Amino acid sequence: MGVNPNVNPDLIFFNIWVQLGFSLLVGWLIVRGMLRRSGSHITVTSDTYENTRTSGLLDYSDKYTHTSTTSRKIEKSSSSSSDGDGGTTPGGHSYSGSRGSF
Repeated sequence: MGVNPNVNPDLIFFNIWVQLGFSLLVGWLIVRGMLRRSGSHITVTSDTYENTRTSGLLDYSDKYTHTSTTSRKIEKSSSSSSDGDGGTTPGGHSYSGSRGSF
């Protein structure tokens, strides 16, 4: 039958429930250890990206050159064969042409 005569087959370590319980206990201990090590370890600080001994303000004023924009009104088409596809979105953007059907 392939049983070694020097090994007792009724030994408690060969019981499937004992093996299952032991494996669950070992798994729980491993996960508990990983959770303990993972808590509140901060590895990234401001010193990771900035050297406070050598960095600082370069100047005390900021010179901003303003940006100007121009706008012009969109003229409406004067053709009498308007099919009504143009309009304005709720955000104020105008559109024209066919928008397609959904």
